[in-house]
Amino acid sequence: MREEIVMPAWKLASESVTIKKFNFIPSLLATAYLSFIVLYQVAWSYVYVFHLKDQFFSLVIDFAHTSYFMETVVTIGFFFVLYLVITPIAEGGLIHLISHKDS
Repeated sequence: MREEIVMPAWKLASESVTIKKFNFIPSLLATAYLSFIVLYQVAWSYVYVFHLKDQFFSLVIDFAHTSYFMETVVTIGFFFVLYLVITPIAEGGLIHLISHKDS
């Protein structure tokens, strides 16, 4: 397995600059998405451990009544949809680059 799959994949990933450039945006979006999930989990744990549910929800309600709430929701939604659309396209492009690298 090492000689058939791992070594050619490592060689291709370390030598091909095109693959690194092509995968930058989807990887950046995936990192932002996973960071958002970690932030949510930390906030939930903080609220649960320190019993700050009332204070937390008052902050959420105050934020929901600000003038830039809809802009924030639309921006987060836009980046989430962008992540959902670009990731499969990038993966397909990477598969195409890998399959045409040998020929």
